[in-house]
Amino acid sequence: MKFTAYSVRKIGDTVRIHGGRALNLDLQGGLEEIMQREIAGGAVRLSVNLDGLTFLHSTLFAGLLATSLQLRSMDGTLFLVNAPGFVRWSMKRMGIAHKFEWIEDEKELDRLSGIRNLIVETYCTEQRIKALAEQIG
Repeated sequence: MKFTAYSVRKIGDTVRIHGGRALNLDLQGGLEEIMQREIAGGAVRLSVNLDGLTFLHSTLFAGLLATSLQLRSMDGTLFLVNAPGFVRWSMKRMGIAHKFEWIEDEKELDRLSGIRNLIVETYCTEQRIKALAEQIG
């Protein structure tokens, strides 16, 4: 079954996808299709909420890994949010847990997004000040 009716929303600079229990039934790459659509639209920071996942099947595993590697090559990030313990354990055993950013809950992701936005705003302000200084002097 291919499931593509995931909740997708953009908050700040991160596209958040809530997988939930539907991930257990998505055996034909619906989640990967959605992630690829978002990347094609310019997203470089994605999060997938895995709350409710009861088993890690090969289609889900392959889609998450391929997307994480693709985003890393673009200086992007794939956050795995609310991952059940067996998911992290399985990926550690396979030696690939370091390919993902593990986030405990949505609040932690909010905090990280806020810090990133502050850094970007500070950088933009510094660039404006430099440009003004060059115009003046």
